[in-house]
Amino acid sequence: MADDDLPWVEKYRPKTLGDVISHEKIVVPLKKMIKNKRSDFPHLLFYGPPGTGKTTTVRALARDLWGPRLFKQRVLELNASDERGISVIRTRVKNFASMTATKRDKRYPSPQFKLIILDEADNMTAPAQAALRRTIENFAGVTRVCLICNYLSKIISPLASRCLKFQFAPLPPLQNIQRLEYIAKEESIDGIDDKIIKEIVSHSKGDMRRAITLLQSCFKLFGKSFTLSDISEITGDISSDEIDAHFSFVRSCPSSHDISQFVENLQRQGKSCILVCEGVTNKLLQDDSIPSVPKAFIVQKLAKMDLCLSEGGSEKLQALDFLMFFVAKLKEHSS
Repeated sequence: MADDDLPWVEKYRPKTLGDVISHEKIVVPLKKMIKNKRSDFPHLLFYGPPGTGKTTTVRALARDLWGPRLFKQRVLELNASDERGISVIRTRVKNFASMTATKRDKRYPSPQFKLIILDEADNMTAPAQAALRRTIENFAGVTRVCLICNYLSKIISPLASRCLKFQFAPLPPLQNIQRLEYIAKEESIDGIDDKIIKEIVSHSKGDMRRAITLLQSCFKLFGKSFTLSDISEITGDISSDEIDAHFSFVRSCPSSHDISQFVENLQRQGKSCILVCEGVTNKLLQDDSIPSVPKAFIVQKLAKMDLCLSEGGSEKLQALDFLMFFVAKLKEHSS
């Protein structure tokens, strides 16, 4: 597949550890492991939120170890959310782990072991994780394992204790912005400005994969010039300008009839009432002119609303209840 036909997430995915942005505390130790050319390379466990570079980093590590020519021979990559049962561990993983690595590429360190990458390992069943622990013990001489997960707590402790752990945090907004600006320049998107980039980063919440996909989606649908409303249309989220307007409305302490009309209008426009409630709460928390006591009550009410929705509650009724409570607490503060 030509580069022009690739999704931008793949087209601009770092190929080596030197290309990985951020995560210096992770990349530097991995580079030292490669430089030392030691055979006692540890098993690895990468954990953190989606889109923070876990899979990209381990793929880059593998390329730095064996190069592109031996990559497919030395690396087995499985998505444990699809292949999560014990049968996969006893067949594919065990068979691959038991084979001895012989070929070398003199241009790369080419250590005499193979690497098994298990993405989304926190979706593996407990028996499968236990079988994997036994497998990596039996074939430690010729195979290393890298587990990738979102939640460390879902990995059984006997397995986690055998791995060197690295935590991946969401990328800082500045680095997200710089990466998107680089991609926009490479793709000749001239009509994009800083505010658009910042809005995309805000929507992605530190998820670089989501940010790049959103940028490409906007470009494919709207061309080289797109607006904040175009971004909101694709994501279904509420733009920061709309949240500001909604917060100003709610803070003006409208009547219950006005709030009811407000929620009706949101639904008529296809907007998510819940996202509006979350957005105005975030704006409230950033407002230093309002004391912490009403903020605490409103956040607690938001949590209760989320619980009711998870149990099948009506979005419209929950939004009405929350916004009326929101207004009542602001009136108590102002009186």
